[in-house]
Amino acid sequence: FRGLNCFPFESEHAYLRVDTSVWCDEESDEYSTLLQTDIPLIILYQSIPFIWAALLISQRHRLNPGYKNEQAGRRKRDRDPRIAPLRFLFEDNRVDRWSYDVFDMWRRI
Repeated sequence: FRGLNCFPFESEHAYLRVDTSVWCDEESDEYSTLLQTDIPLIILYQSIPFIWAALLISQRHRLNPGYKNEQAGRRKRDRDPRIAPLRFLFEDNRVDRWSYDVFDMWRRI
């Protein structure tokens, strides 16, 4: 939210600190559009890893079938059609590390 920090100039107008072409005054259409569209989009993008984590947690018993043998667990997991749409989130990881990619995405954001 540093980008929404306004800085007042001697002209009695406030401008965005990171982009001085955008007015921060209340009557400024650019600033109100920024607040009405960009902030909800930021919140949406921040919530995507949490939604993926909730989907994976709800299927955790299928993601880690509980076999001691990694290959047997992976075969069981790969054959389950109910978790096929989520496969891109866990297919490169070990069976017991199914949540790693989601938390790594959250960390990077």
